[in-house]
Amino acid sequence: MTVQAVRTTFTILMDEHEIIPITDRPTIYVEGLDAALAAGYGNLVDSPERAQVALVRLRPGAGCTGQALEQAGEVAITTSTIVDVDRGTGLVPALGSALGCAQALLVSADESDEAFLDLVFGRDR
Repeated sequence: MTVQAVRTTFTILMDEHEIIPITDRPTIYVEGLDAALAAGYGNLVDSPERAQVALVRLRPGAGCTGQALEQAGEVAITTSTIVDVDRGTGLVPALGSALGCAQALLVSADESDEAFLDLVFGRDR
């Protein structure tokens, strides 16, 4: 599947304050995605407290549990946060209560960090 085809597998459930797309090069904290790839989109920092925005991806087989959702919710309390949850995790029904602080919430059906980052940073247009 091409990156372009994968981009159609994302659904934006919530985008509070229209945070997506990010149009500048912010400081970013990442969890659950390729940090080296993300560095091409923003300036990486090692904690959410130091970031302008946090990007969190929850995917099957990556330790994705209810506890992972709670941790993502804790990151969202600290800074503006965009969370992507893979439909295959089985966690989609629990999203509302666990991630009430996130500024944007996406649900996807793929593994492509590049497609996720392109969508978040408006490079998919």
